[in-house]
Amino acid sequence: PIFFAEEKASTSSKLSSVYYQFGDFRQSLRYSQIAARYFPNHVIYLRQLGDAYLGTKQLAEAQKVYTRMINLAAIKKDQRILAE
Repeated sequence: PIFFAEEKASTSSKLSSVYYQFGDFRQSLRYSQIAARYFPNHVIYLRQLGDAYLGTKQLAEAQKVYTRMINLAAIKKDQRILAE
């Protein structure tokens, strides 16, 4: 059910933030991957995922995630302009 997915993603995102703040980037990555898996177009979850990849020195993966965020932002901006 969608409620379960939202709760799981939200909880995983919060855990990712806590681990990141304590410098445990590996665990932060683990939980940010879960959140992004449930909602792959959620910008906050993607930012956490990109940051966690940076923290674990996976620069190519971080770049992929950040590029995806930029592309999603551009699409959303275009959709807003077209809706006006």
